[in-house]
Amino acid sequence: MTLPNPPRWIAGPRYRSKAFAMCANKSHVTEAVPISARLLAMVVTGHLGKRMIPAQDRSPVSGGGSETTFHHRSSVLITVVCLLSGLLVLFVFAAVFGPGFQTSSRDLVWAILLGSLLLAILVPFVWLLWRKPAVLIVSDAGIHLPFAFTRPLRWEDIHRIRLLPHSKSFYGRRDWVIVDPSPGFLAPIRLKSWRRLDLWFQKHHGVRIPLHGLDADADKVIRSIERFRPVIRENG
Repeated sequence: MTLPNPPRWIAGPRYRSKAFAMCANKSHVTEAVPISARLLAMVVTGHLGKRMIPAQDRSPVSGGGSETTFHHRSSVLITVVCLLSGLLVLFVFAAVFGPGFQTSSRDLVWAILLGSLLLAILVPFVWLLWRKPAVLIVSDAGIHLPFAFTRPLRWEDIHRIRLLPHSKSFYGRRDWVIVDPSPGFLAPIRLKSWRRLDLWFQKHHGVRIPLHGLDADADKVIRSIERFRPVIRENG
C-alpha cells in the first residue's frame, strides 16, 4: 500500500521523530498521542478511512429482500392488445373501404369518434405491456396496490386475509385474495366517494386482488403474504 507524503508541517524537523494528533476545541487541547507522521498524514488527507473500509461495506444497504413485487401477466396483456388491435384495424378497413361509407355525411365523424375510443382503450394496455409497472407489493409495510392505493395498507389495519378460489369459470381456475380491513377503517383508496358507501362496499366485498392476472402463480403470492399474516383458505 503506497502511503501519501505527509504535509510539510508534519514532516518538518520538529515532528520528524514523532507526530502529535491534536484536536482543538476553542482553547482546550486534548492529550497528545504519538503516532507516525505518515499515518497522521493519512488521517488528515482522508485516505485512512477510505483504505480501511472495504468497498462493499461502504455501499448503501438495500431493503433486506423483505419486499416482493408482482406485475401483470404478460400473456393476458398480449391477448388483449392483439384483440383490440385487430378490432381497430378491422374498423378502419371497414370505414375506409366500406361501400356505404360517405365522407360527406356524418359517417366520417362517427368513424373518428369510434376509432379514437378504440385507440384510447388500446393505449393503456400497450403502456402496461411496455413499462410493466408494479401491481402488487407485499412488504413489512403492508399490502400495496399502486393502482388502487395511495399508500400500503398496513398489517395492523387488516382484520383478515382470505383466499377464495373459483374453479367453475369459462376461462378456467380463478383465484382471488380478499383483504378485509379492520371494522371502521377505510383502505387508502385513490378514487374515494362517500365514506359510508365506501365502508359498506368494503365490509361486504373487501379488497379483491385477482391472482390470475399476476405474473406469478397463486402459491407464490400466498407464501409472500403468509410471511406476515395467515391466509384463510375458503372453498369456492
